[in-house]
Amino acid sequence: ETLPGDRLTVEVCLSLPHERAPGCPVHAPRSPPSAEAWLLCLSDAGGARLRGLVGVAAPPGAEHVAKFAIKVPGRAAGSSLRLEAHAFCCSYVGVDAEAQLAVPVGRG
Repeated sequence: ETLPGDRLTVEVCLSLPHERAPGCPVHAPRSPPSAEAWLLCLSDAGGARLRGLVGVAAPPGAEHVAKFAIKVPGRAAGSSLRLEAHAFCCSYVGVDAEAQLAVPVGRG
């Protein structure tokens, strides 16, 4: 059981096919060559509080896991801690991803 004050480790995994993996060259004929890059972010639901941010530039075909250590706030007692994980692509528009997570929290 998760209780207020506990420390959690939340893992956010970015796994992309080879042709769109971080570190692959970006197709932008009128710009200087650059590698594809991503930002992995963990926040409270609705973006009220940013819990962590990690930049990703991994070799093509690689899987990247970001670990975020968070403390369960007292206000979550008896309900659930709602979090959002975001993957923002710094190279292309429209390929961002989002996932929601709810962790039940006991009263202690």
